[in-house]
Amino acid sequence: MGARGPHDDFDAARAVAEAALAALNRGDLAAARALVDDRLEHITRDGPVSGSDRLLGELSTQLERWTIGYELEELIDAGEGALVAALKVERRSRETDRLEWRAWPAIVFRVLGGKTVFF
Repeated sequence: MGARGPHDDFDAARAVAEAALAALNRGDLAAARALVDDRLEHITRDGPVSGSDRLLGELSTQLERWTIGYELEELIDAGEGALVAALKVERRSRETDRLEWRAWPAIVFRVLGGKTVFF
C-alpha cells in the first residue's frame, strides 16, 4: 500500500488515471472520490498526509472558483508499480472563463484494487 507495496498492473492503473481525469474534467468529485482509496498517502508541500479527505477537499475548494481542465499527455511506467502522469492543466475563472493558469506537472502515483493509494 502507498509509496511501495502491492499495486495494479500498468493497464489497470492507466484506466484509473483516465477515469479520474475524465471525472475531474466534468467536475464530478463523487466519481473521482470513488477512484481514491480512503487510506491514500498524499505527498503535499507540508509533507505526507494520510487519507483522501485533504486531497479531495483541496480540489473541491479550487472548483468553487475555477474550471480546471486536465489533459494526460503521457503516462510512464516507472517500475515497481509507480506511474508518472505528464499532464497539461489549465485553470479558468468561473466568472469570466479567462485562462488564469497553465502548467505541465508530472505526478507520481500508484493504484491498488482500482483505486489510487499513493499520489
